[in-house]
Parts: sequence; structure tokens; C-alpha cells
Amino acid sequence: MAQHISAIGAVSSQLPSAPPVDTTALTEAIGHSPQTFAEFLREHGHQFVAAPGR
Repeated sequence: MAQHISAIGAVSSQLPSAPPVDTTALTEAIGHSPQTFAEFLREHGHQFVAAPGR
């Protein structure tokens, strides 16, 4: 497994980096300001908690 992860990392490091995100265009496209991953988890984290008894 570690060799697989290393191979994926090596290939990924050779790819060009993504262009910067246009937050204004993104806001217009999705209808609200973009959130960081941490903000998303604070708002929706309760939806990912396993149900009692599982």
C-alpha cells in the first residue's frame, strides 16, 4: 500500500498546479460564498456522525 501511495504522490507532483479560484465567479455560480473545509464541517458535521447503536 505504501508503494502505491508513493507512486500516486510522485505522479501528482509532476502535474501542473491548479489555477487560483475566482471566488467571485464561484459565489455567483453556487449562490453563496465559498466555505473552507473547516467551515463546512462546523456547519454540517452533525450529519456525518454515526447513528447510535451502529
